[in-house]
Amino acid sequence: MEEIKNSYKLPMDTSMAPDKIREVSTGEAIKVASTIDITLNPIIVTPNIVDNVYNNLINTEGKGGDTATGIPTGSLGLTKKLHESLKVKTGNSSMTEEEASRYYINELYTNLSSLPGYTNLNNKEQETLIDTAYNVGWSNMSKWKGFAKGLAAGNKEDAFRNLLDTANTQGGSSKGIAKRRAHAYNEAFPDDKITKVVQTKDGLEYYKGEKLYFKYDNPPHKSSKIGTLKL
Repeated sequence: MEEIKNSYKLPMDTSMAPDKIREVSTGEAIKVASTIDITLNPIIVTPNIVDNVYNNLINTEGKGGDTATGIPTGSLGLTKKLHESLKVKTGNSSMTEEEASRYYINELYTNLSSLPGYTNLNNKEQETLIDTAYNVGWSNMSKWKGFAKGLAAGNKEDAFRNLLDTANTQGGSSKGIAKRRAHAYNEAFPDDKITKVVQTKDGLEYYKGEKLYFKYDNPPHKSSKIGTLKL
């Protein structure tokens, strides 16, 4: 069994009496999981990965939502359209933005975990991919064949490099999003980091020091001005 280093929350069988539903320690979780017939009484384990992604949203998405494209979003970057669809999906018409964001992160974690190779990554790498999926939407990320192929092959550089040409908004490239993708790459390669991204009239350039690492040809979105962002 793979070593579990984080504390876990176990949403127990809802048929249990309310006073029996509680959080348990990681040790208890392993002990319980090993003694219960999970085909009859499944246990859903949600790691701290989800909590960490949620808690970091204020840094990655900002407090004011999307101010570049005009797409209506909430304070945690969740689009109003997605928020409303999650209310319908869960049957919870009063679902807050915070509740919707946490629900969606859990859903993204489940979707990504179904991809071969994802659970072989360390927690920080898994978290940054959830953050990327939150930013672009699962319907888009699920189509990134180069990313999925690299992940499945255990070629981490190939997988994370394939994130760099997804720094788009409404068809145009964006150095702000490129910086976010570069941060995702750097989580996987802390000793070989991308140090700056450059928006040109033709697209984006990613540098390691003064050496060009990756070039993405796609003219900029009107909100992304020509210039450099250092990481």
